[in-house]
Amino acid sequence: MRENPYQGINAHLNSSLQTRGTEDQPALWHSFHNFHIAQIVIGLNAQLPDHYIALDEQSLQTRGIDVGGFEEKSIKTPDVDIFQRKAVDVKGGAMTVLAPTWEAALIEVMQEPIRQPRAALIRELLPQRKVGRIVSRIELLSPSNKPSGSKYQTYVDKRTEAIQSEIPLIEIDYLHEQPPILSELPRYLKITGAYPYGIIVTDSRPDWYAGSVKVYGFSVAAPIAQFLLPLAAEESLIFDLNPVYQKTFVEGRWGDMLDYTDEPERFDTYSAEDQAKIRAVMATIPNKTT
Repeated sequence: MRENPYQGINAHLNSSLQTRGTEDQPALWHSFHNFHIAQIVIGLNAQLPDHYIALDEQSLQTRGIDVGGFEEKSIKTPDVDIFQRKAVDVKGGAMTVLAPTWEAALIEVMQEPIRQPRAALIRELLPQRKVGRIVSRIELLSPSNKPSGSKYQTYVDKRTEAIQSEIPLIEIDYLHEQPPILSELPRYLKITGAYPYGIIVTDSRPDWYAGSVKVYGFSVAAPIAQFLLPLAAEESLIFDLNPVYQKTFVEGRWGDMLDYTDEPERFDTYSAEDQAKIRAVMATIPNKTT
C-alpha cells in the first residue's frame, strides 16, 4: 500500500524505524532521516519568502549504534539551514496564531548555554546571489541523540552551543520510545495526556533570560502539528510539516515495506488509547498486504 493510511505519523513505519539493524535486516532510520530532511528543505523553499533559502547541510547530531547496529561518524552541523537574503517586509494576509501545547522560559529548561545539533539551515539570500547568515536551524532527532542514546551527552553539549549562538533551533521528535530531549516535558506513557511526538522551538533571543521554548505536541493518528518557525528579527513562518511527511512516505515507498495485518513492533510502547487508534486505522485498510 503506497499511500499513508494515517493522518500524520505512520505508527507501523515509525516503530520499524526505531528497530535496531541486524545482519539480515538493515536499520532504516538513517535512510529515512536523510530522505525526510531533503523533503523538508524542498518544503521550506516552497514557502519561505524570497530573501531566505533553506539548505541541506551536515548535521550537528552524532550518529551512534542505537539503531544502525554499527558505530557511526560524529557530525557537527545541522540538517537544514535557513538563510536570509536581505531585510524586507513580508507581504500577505493576517497570520494564524498557533498555540503551543507546552511553553516555558528558556532559562527554566536550560541552565547553561548550548552547543549545536544537526539540522536544515535557513540562511539569508543576499542580493549578489550569495548566501548570508544563518537565521534558523531544523533538526530531525535521531535515536542515538535522545536521552538513553549512546551519543546523548555529545548532542546536549552541541545543542547548548547552538542555542547560545542566538540562532533559533527547531527539533523534530518522532521518537516516542525514548524520553523527550527536555526532561521538564511530560513523558509519554508516564504522564496522562503526554504526547508521543513533538516539535520543540527554542529561541534564545533577545537574550538567554528572555528567550523561550515552545513545544508543539501531536498524537498518534493526528496530523503533524503546524508550528511557528522563527526567522530573522520579528519575521516568522507558519510551517506545515504534515504534507512534507506524507510526501516523504509516498515518494520513499516506505509503505511497500509495511504489513498492516500485524500491529506495529513493540506495540506496548504505545498507550492504551493510542493502541485503540492504531487498531482503528488498521481496520480501515482493505487488502492490507498489497
